[in-house]
Amino acid sequence: ERIQFGAQEFSKELLDQLLHDEKIARLVATWTYQLLVSLQDEIGALFVRILHQDQVVEAVNRLADRLVAYLCDSSSIQEKVGRLLVDAICLDSFR
Repeated sequence: ERIQFGAQEFSKELLDQLLHDEKIARLVATWTYQLLVSLQDEIGALFVRILHQDQVVEAVNRLADRLVAYLCDSSSIQEKVGRLLVDAICLDSFR
C-alpha cells in the first residue's frame, strides 16, 4: 500500500512538472498546430457539412428573422436608415 501511494505521488508530481514545463508547453503547442494544419482540409469540410445541416440552417434563418423584425421595429434604427437614404439620394444628385 505504501509503494502504491508512493507511486501515485511520484506520478502526480511528474505530471505536475510536465504540465508546468515551458519547453513541453511549447512542444505540445507546436505539435497541436502542426496537427491542425495537416487536418485543415478535413476540418474545413467538416465545418461546411455541419453548417449545411437542416437544423443549423433553420436556426440561422430564425435568428435572421428575429434580427430583421427587431431592426424593423426599432424607431431609432428606422430614423438612421432614413437619414442614410436621404444622404445617399443627395450624394447622387450632386454628381
